[in-house]
Amino acid sequence: MVFLSGLGVFRNTLNQTQCALKGLPSIRLRGRGPKSLESNEEEGLSPSRFLSLAHWNIDVIVLHVGRGDIVMRDLNLFDVIKSSECGRIHYNVTDGIFVWTLHISKEQTKLQFLSAELVLRPFQTGRSRDHIRPLDTDTVIMSQSTAHAMNESSGNPVPDDAKIPDPQEYVPKRGHHLDFKNLGSSTASVQAGERQGRPNTSDTITTPIALTSSYWFKDTQQVIDFNEGRHQSFEYGRYGNPTVSAAEAKLAILDGGESCLLSASGMSSCTTMLLSLLQPGDRLITTTDCYRRTRQFIQGFLPKMNISCTVIQPNDTEGLKDALKEGDAKIFFSETPTNPYLRCVDLSVVVQLCHEKNVIVAIDTTFATPIVLRPIDFGADIVLSSATKYLGGHNDVIAGSLVGKKELIDKIRSFHGVLGGIFDPHAAYLLLRGLKTLNIRVRQCNETAMHIAQLLENHPKIERVIYPGLPSHPDHQVAKKYFKNGFGGVVSFVVKGGLKGAAAVIDGVKIPYIAPSLGGVESLIEQPTVMSYWNVTPEDRAKIGIEDGLIRFSCGIEDTDDVTNDLLQSIDKLVL
Repeated sequence: MVFLSGLGVFRNTLNQTQCALKGLPSIRLRGRGPKSLESNEEEGLSPSRFLSLAHWNIDVIVLHVGRGDIVMRDLNLFDVIKSSECGRIHYNVTDGIFVWTLHISKEQTKLQFLSAELVLRPFQTGRSRDHIRPLDTDTVIMSQSTAHAMNESSGNPVPDDAKIPDPQEYVPKRGHHLDFKNLGSSTASVQAGERQGRPNTSDTITTPIALTSSYWFKDTQQVIDFNEGRHQSFEYGRYGNPTVSAAEAKLAILDGGESCLLSASGMSSCTTMLLSLLQPGDRLITTTDCYRRTRQFIQGFLPKMNISCTVIQPNDTEGLKDALKEGDAKIFFSETPTNPYLRCVDLSVVVQLCHEKNVIVAIDTTFATPIVLRPIDFGADIVLSSATKYLGGHNDVIAGSLVGKKELIDKIRSFHGVLGGIFDPHAAYLLLRGLKTLNIRVRQCNETAMHIAQLLENHPKIERVIYPGLPSHPDHQVAKKYFKNGFGGVVSFVVKGGLKGAAAVIDGVKIPYIAPSLGGVESLIEQPTVMSYWNVTPEDRAKIGIEDGLIRFSCGIEDTDDVTNDLLQSIDKLVL
């Protein structure tokens, strides 16, 4: 049996490979692996030797591909399988590893290396070869294979301990073949998605930025193969990009979903999701406390499309049951924790009730991140996040992500291509860079937020502190049930003295920036009444619970004591 793995470099030229096996000069195989190649011929492995056997087995294993995609440079492996006309073919896919075993009888003597990915394609004598596109005779084929096939006459040395990996013992070493289900979130933040779909000529550790608007095809047949799913590539920048795909792969793994779609902003992800999955006459169920622009879209734009909305409290189980009694509900959508009062949804209850009525559960975890909460683990269908915040983490990129079941994400992706809110490849690079430190950053932010919340809870100049990690929070038990690694990096609190009191505290701090947003390495502080609701009447602010003395503090990764002491000195100076 000849076993070839897809891990390193294969070098040969067309005139050496595109020939019948009989009479082919000896081919040496060398590579790294746990099992030595056994051969009675000192000069190496001679293919003609194997033709004397009743069958010749070829295993092509571990082709480095995207999630569920078998990616060839010139030919898709599925085409190889479907068009093979001789022998018996056995194949299976396990955890992204494709194993192909082909049994060829000795009369069928021809094999060809058709692809730059070290794919061996069998064909019968006399079979039409019109579909085969020859390689240039001076081509040096570079594949992702640790097995090197070289003409004996090349003179290249072959190590005495040349080894060929055994398919039963092989353990993938490439990052995207790791089983992230059994690895930690920090490992996934660093390793997931980065090496997937990488051009074979690129050995960079950092995922390259693919700055292109379009992708070219070698000929008309390749365009047809692309349209019919045999050639895995990209067509136009609005429909996909390698750098963006790498970021999507990483986020899908982090959130525990099958697929991810990145958009130009969190609002783009939100609106695209709702417009894709809701039809005229449908109804959305959502919760009271949420990002103001989300509320604006739901209450101001969806009704124009004859889409209604029912609003309930985040943990109002009876209210949810009543809302689900009407048969037109299609989506339940809520943040958890919410903005700015950090309410938390009891996911198991929501999922059970909604799925009984075939209602999609979509959860926005912008304030939590997958380090703290993975709703898909509890049955949610879609996870939305403003990747501008913690996921990017450096206040230098605007992005939105949707993670969930492939069927749902594909439906949204199709509509996304029409709306055009695409994610820029340079921004995708920044997001990939930020995600590598997500675990470290989130834990530091959470630690600081908890420390601030505990110190302020009994401060005489603070009316109340709003933080899920405190027993005083209405959803503390829910947060304890679902959260891990802390309770989030945002703490809200109401300062005595109303509008002027909160403004005085904000103006007195030295470390945090006075700015909207959250989740970056820098601490940010804001007064929602002034920053986001200044043009809203006091009566309308009261209806949605925005108090004049409310402050939202987004903790960065500065030293906890420094940030805490700075905030306390400003509060202590407050004159009531």
